[in-house]
Amino acid sequence: MPAAEAQAWAKSYDPATKRRFIPVELWTGSPWSGKREIVMGKADLIFGDYDKGNFNKHISGPKQWRHNVTDKQFGIYDRRQKSRRSPVKIQYFALREDKQALGRVYDSRYTRALISPGAKFPLGYWTQGETRVLTATRMNRVYKETGGPPTTDPDAIDRTRTRTFTRLFEMEIKDIDFTYYSMKHCLRFHWRTGSRRRAGNVYEYIYCPRHGQVYVDENLGRKKRAILDVRNSSAEGISGAEFKKLVIGNTLQRIFTSRRRSREIEVMYFFVDEEKLLMSRSTSGATQTQDWSISESGKFCYVRTGRRTGERCWENIRVEGNELIGEGRRRDQKFTLLKGKHEAKK
Repeated sequence: MPAAEAQAWAKSYDPATKRRFIPVELWTGSPWSGKREIVMGKADLIFGDYDKGNFNKHISGPKQWRHNVTDKQFGIYDRRQKSRRSPVKIQYFALREDKQALGRVYDSRYTRALISPGAKFPLGYWTQGETRVLTATRMNRVYKETGGPPTTDPDAIDRTRTRTFTRLFEMEIKDIDFTYYSMKHCLRFHWRTGSRRRAGNVYEYIYCPRHGQVYVDENLGRKKRAILDVRNSSAEGISGAEFKKLVIGNTLQRIFTSRRRSREIEVMYFFVDEEKLLMSRSTSGATQTQDWSISESGKFCYVRTGRRTGERCWENIRVEGNELIGEGRRRDQKFTLLKGKHEAKK
């Protein structure tokens, strides 16, 4: 490595604050100029586990790729891994819009679509011991049973059976700047994905300048706590008082796809006052009166009656434009705020 580049890597870490700038080049193994910017530079790297001498992975790019579900165009890196026991694993990685990480937008192992980039490698400024939780949108049950997961054929998508959901990704910096097998300025972090009800397996990765990924351990076990326990404070929702001010006298519209009926269902919640709401569904057209409540911290619940009784709740409700997004028992739920009273049409 040239002396100028070695000095750039050394300056990327501040020992006083234990803060480091992580460029894309640490992931691609490409030369780095030292500029503090997140850009997708040229990559052509063969790599693998350094301690095992198993160099069966390759990164190339960037190139343009059009998403077969959203029709959105991404600049992507093509990552491939050969195996004796299974077909070549193909993954496409793209920058997140917030540029906090690189994430997958395609994986040949999955029959679901990766709608937006997840978070697989941290980028930008990070601090020793820092943990972040990022989200991405996934679409389940995308491809028709007669076909596999194509990369370009939109006709292979069974849109009548699809549903979107939010996936959580946690990254924790364990060693932000250390020496690994004489390779300086390496990065070690833990990564996992899961849901707010189920904790995912923990992976450990080590990346070094000019070498990319040099180590991965996929068997660190499963954490007991859910990922949501460490979600960023920036994702905190509105208070109960703010929720009341928004919804009383107005309607929340909820649209979801029924897995049993394989069709889209609309539910309307008209908030009469601080205790009662009128709920109507497009499946029946009937209107029911329900009891509802909101805690000071912003946990919204209503009591379901009829065939499926019990309490239904969402918490940590965030406002994004005219939409309210609440965290349910299994996944995020999006509501659209409509002024006045509205009812679902059968």
